[in-house]
Amino acid sequence: MQKDSILKSAQHSIKKWKKHLGFVGWKIDAKITTFNRADGYPQQGDFRMNFSKKRATILLGTNLRWSVEEIVLHELVHIMVWPIDQQAISAIRKLPRQKQAKAEDKFLGELEAVVDQITKSFLRVQN
Repeated sequence: MQKDSILKSAQHSIKKWKKHLGFVGWKIDAKITTFNRADGYPQQGDFRMNFSKKRATILLGTNLRWSVEEIVLHELVHIMVWPIDQQAISAIRKLPRQKQAKAEDKFLGELEAVVDQITKSFLRVQN
């Protein structure tokens, strides 16, 4: 898919899902980028945001295996659950140092699984 097409599809999906997910007053845009996860696997999506200012940018890779809509929705769900995410990370950082990395990896793995399931559920029941 061409970068212009990805960006246009992302903007359409952001507009659609912002409304459905209640992102009232948020400024959310999209940006195409090339990035890899720490393990070298090509990453499809990520986000940057300022929660208090209600601003976010959905980052999309160029080597997509999922639909643009699914990636955008997945990242929006991450933004929705951000306060819970931060509370959990804060609690993990109060653990003894030798237990923090394992606990954080476990939490982030479980968080990703939940976000995936929520995303797929929204896509199944959309109008």
